[in-house]
Amino acid sequence: MSKLLWNDDYLNDIATKVDNNQSLQFWGFNEDGDVVFNKRHKSKFYSKFLPELGVFNLDMGLSVDSAETHTLVFVRGNRCQELKPSTLQTIVGRVLKNFGDLGQDLKAQMGMSNVFSLSYLDGSIAHLEDKTPFVDTPTSAYRFFQNGWIEITKDAVSPLRQYGEIPDEHIVWNSSIIPRDYVEEETLDALNSKLDYLNNEKKCPITKQIVDKETIKSIRKELLSKVEQVKENGTLSRPTHYADFIQNLSRDNNGEVDTETLNRINLAIGFLCHRFNFPSNRKAVVVVDRFFSGAAKGSSNGRNGKGILIKSLRNLMDYCELSGKDFTKSRNDNMAFGKVRTHHELIHFDDAKAKTFDTERLFTQITGDFHIRGIGKDWVSIPAKNAPKIAISSNHPLKGTGSSFTERQFIVEVGHFYRLKLELEGLNPAQIHGGHIADADTDDWNDVDWTEFHRYVFSCIQLYLTYGGLPASHGSLDYKRAKLADDFDSEEVLDFLIECVDEYANSGEEVFVEVFYKMLREAFPRETKNVSNQVLWNWISEVGKLQEVVFNPQLSGSLD
Repeated sequence: MSKLLWNDDYLNDIATKVDNNQSLQFWGFNEDGDVVFNKRHKSKFYSKFLPELGVFNLDMGLSVDSAETHTLVFVRGNRCQELKPSTLQTIVGRVLKNFGDLGQDLKAQMGMSNVFSLSYLDGSIAHLEDKTPFVDTPTSAYRFFQNGWIEITKDAVSPLRQYGEIPDEHIVWNSSIIPRDYVEEETLDALNSKLDYLNNEKKCPITKQIVDKETIKSIRKELLSKVEQVKENGTLSRPTHYADFIQNLSRDNNGEVDTETLNRINLAIGFLCHRFNFPSNRKAVVVVDRFFSGAAKGSSNGRNGKGILIKSLRNLMDYCELSGKDFTKSRNDNMAFGKVRTHHELIHFDDAKAKTFDTERLFTQITGDFHIRGIGKDWVSIPAKNAPKIAISSNHPLKGTGSSFTERQFIVEVGHFYRLKLELEGLNPAQIHGGHIADADTDDWNDVDWTEFHRYVFSCIQLYLTYGGLPASHGSLDYKRAKLADDFDSEEVLDFLIECVDEYANSGEEVFVEVFYKMLREAFPRETKNVSNQVLWNWISEVGKLQEVVFNPQLSGSLD
């Protein structure tokens, strides 16, 4: 959580300005000397005091019905934070506290006049002119830290830059500022620069403080050792907790690292951490357990690190978690995204239930502007190019067929390394990695751990920028098999149909479809009891695609 923009010192300074400047005083007195807050004073509160405080409406594009939308924000310098009316009321109350009894009387009158109601705030507060959030571009990603910000391109990660270097027309969402200092990776040039500083200034190159001769010798020895490491290996040896975690996720059913899966995970990380959307390449990243034969129906019980993978990105992204269990067709409410705010960058539907998750309802959010609505609020829209990325974690492939589904999903399959470790050895991911796992609440990591984590994620962003978008994604053969087993609600039916397709393809003979229907119904009376012949034909056609067999090619796969 980044630091609040309105600390006591700032609010006390505002109170002093108001006390010394009548044009900012939004109250008067009657003949008896009692404080007065009427319609004229209310107008002055909106037009003079709130802009001085730093409160504005930020334009956010068009809503679902093409109306202009905006959101209430607090601005200080080049940082910006979204506000609730109740939060604004608290901030103003803290300013008025400086005025003693006057402030208390005024606070009471303002509360009774509905000055903080959403309808008044929407129509009365000035709009922030000529300012837009500083967001990623097609070729660059920006990450903001307490001590500065960096730019990531496909070719390089920039040195740390100061906030004064941000262009005047831009502001930074305060919630995007990572509450840590950024420590740059030690390169050969950086190490030599520290050595020069140590030798010439006789000071510690980190603290810039004067140190004794023994300390200088110790620091010099350490720096020279690092220089030799870089010269010999090209880089410093460093812990690889996060890289090891990602590699373990990519292991196949034989325990070997699957390079294609590893590449897909890295691309997914890069995509989710790049806050720009290519119009024709917007997808939801769907992280599922890798399928293995004999464990399709209801047996995949998670615990493979899917949630940890997505949640680890909270350390670099403005993250919002929604319940995957509650996002169903039976709950088609307008406020399903009510927790989402305009500043959020990554939305995670955690633990989605494959059979009930309403994948189709995401399509409009993935293809156009991102529309959100909270309780008691009007619609607000986030422009499509900077709409939040969506990630879904589920134990099984999501329901849905056709290009509308496949083109809007990027499938990432994770192996069973961590579940097997837990079941066979009683070890969870944190224990396997000695407590060094990328949990957003971890306080076990030191600067070296965080530097390694940043370096890995930034390399994923660079990989994604090199690709210029996500490649087509239909999942592996394992994934397609798992999806069909779920669609048929039976792995046994799937195995039977695979045997049928192989037999028909190898025989080269014509088979009447009625014979197939009868054979399948006799073999699986319970599974096919309420299934139409058309669905049975769709089943075997889908298995044909899995096996790369087309029935009746002269009719493009249609029944003869």
